[in-house]
Amino acid sequence: PSSITYFGDRLVVSDHGAGKVVIYEPMDYGACVNTAARLHSQGRFEESSDMWREALVYNSNQYTAYVGLAKSEYNRGAYEAAMKYSTLVGEKNYYSKAFAKRRSQAAEAGAGIVAGVIAVGIAGGVVLSVLRKKGVIKRKPR
Repeated sequence: PSSITYFGDRLVVSDHGAGKVVIYEPMDYGACVNTAARLHSQGRFEESSDMWREALVYNSNQYTAYVGLAKSEYNRGAYEAAMKYSTLVGEKNYYSKAFAKRRSQAAEAGAGIVAGVIAVGIAGGVVLSVLRKKGVIKRKPR
């Protein structure tokens, strides 16, 4: 071949010596991967995830499909799923990003619980103090 280029989803190969131009169209699997990548680049991550899953039906060992799925899941905020798909193919970059986001979510959730416990403790202390001052609760002698 003297040149290779894409024309849309088609691969165009020219052979100057033979005087031929051959146009290849993607098969179902290739069309699925191309669609998934296009949806991802358009920010349509849920649809992209669906297409990556469909690509995995054609080839369940496809590294690119798992990485694409991990990226789409990450970008739509499904960090646990992104970690799962990254782990399946040993993709460390998106695993690390998803792990950091998931850890932040857990810390935020934990901070709310801690703040709630502290608020209840303070309110309980105030109520106890007021009840003692009014004589409703008496201190036990030591």
